[in-house]
Amino acid sequence: MPAISRGARAAIQECQFQFKSRRWNCSTTDDETVFGPMTILAAPEMAFIHALAAATVTSFVARACRDGQLASCGCSRGNRPKQLNDDWTWGGCGDNLEYAYKFATDFIDVREKEAHRETRGVGKRAREFTQSQMQRTQMQADDIKTFGTSTLKMSNLTSLIDAKNGTVENVSRELRKKPSGKNNYFRNDLVVTATPLKLKKKEDSGLGLPDDLFELQQRITKEILNSKLEGREMLVLQEKINREILNSKIFQADDKSNRRKRKRKNQRAVVEDAPSAGNIDRGNYVDGVDTRTATNTKARSLMNLHNNEAGRRAVIKKTRITCKCHGVSGSCSLITCWQQLSSIREIGDYLREKFEEATKVKLNKRGRLQVKDSQFKVPTAHDLIYIDESPDWCRNNYILHWPGTHGRVCQKSSSGLDSCAILCCGRGYNTKNIVVHERCNCKFHWCCQVKCEVCTKVQEEHTCK
Repeated sequence: MPAISRGARAAIQECQFQFKSRRWNCSTTDDETVFGPMTILAAPEMAFIHALAAATVTSFVARACRDGQLASCGCSRGNRPKQLNDDWTWGGCGDNLEYAYKFATDFIDVREKEAHRETRGVGKRAREFTQSQMQRTQMQADDIKTFGTSTLKMSNLTSLIDAKNGTVENVSRELRKKPSGKNNYFRNDLVVTATPLKLKKKEDSGLGLPDDLFELQQRITKEILNSKLEGREMLVLQEKINREILNSKIFQADDKSNRRKRKRKNQRAVVEDAPSAGNIDRGNYVDGVDTRTATNTKARSLMNLHNNEAGRRAVIKKTRITCKCHGVSGSCSLITCWQQLSSIREIGDYLREKFEEATKVKLNKRGRLQVKDSQFKVPTAHDLIYIDESPDWCRNNYILHWPGTHGRVCQKSSSGLDSCAILCCGRGYNTKNIVVHERCNCKFHWCCQVKCEVCTKVQEEHTCK
């Protein structure tokens, strides 16, 4: 499908634009993975790439539907808003975000879902294996106090074992009960898994506009439509309308329901993992599966699924309602409104901000992502997450096929990320003079020609050592 390939190319171009001044500049390789061995990383940079790729594919598929390039979809089928002025026409041919969202979810997430399905159950078997070995060693130990955890007092665990006859199932069931009082050893830092939005049926997918649209209708006169349709005032009003629309009837994204679900998930957070008691050493294999590799694969799959969803939701968040005035000599006898996606640049800027605020997570024993440091906020489905810290981008890395920042052009007078002090990582820089040829003194000649001179000037270029 050409729309997918165009979306992938747009993602690479936008990534290179957003990171052109950073140590890692989103460089690509010649192999089929585009980014080479770096794709195995679970670093913030890969989180950004996954989110951006999902966003660009969603955007280009939605635009291809609108332009009639796909036989399976057409213009947006959202119903006319009930509160829309009778004199205004809803429709035009809007970007088909509903179809694009479903398509991107099925197409992009399939690989991660397969990897997640292959590792399903490995964490449970490893956890049961560890619990049984810990329990056996515990019962054989002379001093029960040698067995403890960092979050549960020894007296609490001993009383639980005594009360529940020492069985792993009963103790585990008792530990999972909701705590109260001072002995609150449950963690409220589970990551909210980004589940795809549920689209409503066609007949119920109409866009709901806010009540103050009537005020907007009264204020938008012919003069406003002709002179300020693209102005700041109209943009502010459109943003307000967009927030109401995206929270109403396009998608069944009930914020209150999501908050309740997040609260219930947080209450089911697991107890801190206890260190192994005694000298148990049975390796990292359970049922012939290397649990370390399987766990890493599962963690990366969950991370990629979350960031893919964050990218698609970025497209939704940046969707706007666009109106156009029609008429002879600016009479504005007809107003047409439709749903329109933002540019890739706007989406890229938004995701770059999310990249700066990305949250580090880990995979707990229950096979769910959890915030690494409980002091940080739990990321929502709109936020980016990562598992591993970024490698040292300053130096070359043969494993990752990364050349480092040697030879990169830097700005001597800049104080930003493209400055020689930051980009060169303290190694210093070389300066040389280069000759630049550029067009100058351009003039228009009747008819229909622009003639320019070629000017030559010498510039200083600084490159990292």
